[in-house]
Amino acid sequence: MIVAKFGGTSVADASALRQVDSVVESLLREHNPEGLVVVLSATSGTTSQLLDIARNAGSGRPYRDELDALVTRHRNIATELVGSPDCVAALVTSCREFADAVAVLGEWNDATLDAFSAYGELLSTAIFHSFRQASGHASMLVDARALIVTDDRHQQANVDDVATAAACRTVLASHTKVGSVVITQGFIAASHSGATTTLGRGGSDYSAAIIGSCLDAQQILIYTDVSGVYSCDPRLVAEASPLPVLSFDEMRDMASYGAKVLHPATIAPAVRARVPVHVLNTFRPAESGTIINASVPAESRMHAVSILRNVRTFSVPRDVGSLLTGNESIGPDIVLAITAANRHTICLHNVSPQMSALLDAMTTGHDVPMRQTCIIAVTGQGMTCPDITRRIAERIDAAARSAQTAVISDTCIVCVVDETDAENCARALHGLVTRRPDPA
Repeated sequence: MIVAKFGGTSVADASALRQVDSVVESLLREHNPEGLVVVLSATSGTTSQLLDIARNAGSGRPYRDELDALVTRHRNIATELVGSPDCVAALVTSCREFADAVAVLGEWNDATLDAFSAYGELLSTAIFHSFRQASGHASMLVDARALIVTDDRHQQANVDDVATAAACRTVLASHTKVGSVVITQGFIAASHSGATTTLGRGGSDYSAAIIGSCLDAQQILIYTDVSGVYSCDPRLVAEASPLPVLSFDEMRDMASYGAKVLHPATIAPAVRARVPVHVLNTFRPAESGTIINASVPAESRMHAVSILRNVRTFSVPRDVGSLLTGNESIGPDIVLAITAANRHTICLHNVSPQMSALLDAMTTGHDVPMRQTCIIAVTGQGMTCPDITRRIAERIDAAARSAQTAVISDTCIVCVVDETDAENCARALHGLVTRRPDPA
């Protein structure tokens, strides 16, 4: 069994969906798996558009023009691929009726947003399934709400692992045979009561990881518009290149500190089940991409540099720092806390006005100058090695006017630097990166 997930840019239009079908057929020919589950996101930008429509409709603001544009785009994709928009007719009617009902009620809530945003994935999978049928390629369309069971929390539901595993095995058991293709949706799920829920942004990767782990998949393939996970942002460092192999821990650290391709929380089920995750390029499928697995090489090496921008950094006495880190409204948003002597250095990411006001209230009576910084993370293996920490410190000292460095784990060292120094620091540190050999 192989699970292959295709993101929003991979299903953005008719041309992209043709390429997805080509990749699916290649997987069947080359791997001959005992079943292939294809997980699709909504077309690029659709989820945000649906959320805007629902909020506008429920708030008495205009929404019909945006809804018409969304409907027209999907009808056009269906017509180009299948020759007719009939495959989305029922969904389009339902989507319009839902938006109009929200407008009549004059209100919306998180349950409304979940139910309405689900139309994105329902539309993309209906079109792709119809296209495969029209092309003579067999597949079966399965509603993800019959596979992934959650609690009643909306916008970022918690998955019931036991119920989900039972549902996946029951529903998909008859389709785990050589040559079979099941198409389903990412991002959406259903509560025990049957209400539509969603898994939060990045939810399609999460859906693929859940299904793959429940079915003991051979591997989970994450198809996107880049050729794997890069050693640094190639827009910043021209020499950056895809990493052939990453450990789960390295991927976690990279994503926590700025890498955008994949967030570790979304592949946590695969980590627990020890199912390898392969990040590939939909539009360049022959490129090797990045394999993320549990293997940890013995050598001490630096493999990647990432930047987390828009970080607010400040220093407070230890007793105040303990209050902040333990506060349920602030603690979860702390991306880094460094303890030195009698003070805490705290880093918060994307501080909202509400968070800023809370910080002011909790630090009253203390002089707490805050500065805009970035966190530079260097990830690899054996990062506690004295030679590695020394070389990183030397590069940072040469590139930054001021910096604070901390060893996070054996796979990650972070440096807090001023925004104006961040890019120079990243380029300097990337010069230390050692490319790992391709997996055998």
